[in-house]
Amino acid sequence: MLSFHLAATPEIICLHPIWSERTQPMSARRFFAYCVVAAWLALTPVAIMTGLDWSAEAITVQLAYEHPNNAPGADDHLVNAFRIAEIKRIQFWWEAGIWVGLTLLGAALLAEPRHHRITLEARATETHEAELSASALHSELR
Repeated sequence: MLSFHLAATPEIICLHPIWSERTQPMSARRFFAYCVVAAWLALTPVAIMTGLDWSAEAITVQLAYEHPNNAPGADDHLVNAFRIAEIKRIQFWWEAGIWVGLTLLGAALLAEPRHHRITLEARATETHEAELSASALHSELR
């Protein structure tokens, strides 16, 4: 848990964090990983909405092409709808590519390094051995 301690010296008064035994400061790598996950979560609905917009525009173009209207300006409407559909398609594929990149980057950043897993396994083994020796000592004292 993060708590703050006021350190006063004749020259300067400063507020600095004191970390308890159980909590360690967050590494820059972990912080960056959380930022990537937040960006991924924010981009997901945006990419979905862009895909839906592109689909709707493509259907509009298809319907306008299949059922031509002889009214004045109908061709301009068809050309504009086609351009909008193309813009949405390009936008969607850029967003999808960035989304995939964020997915891979987030997975790589959140994966635990091999040496960290070994350290955790060793720590768990030491804890288990300490619990066994404590229970054995406790049973001998009875």
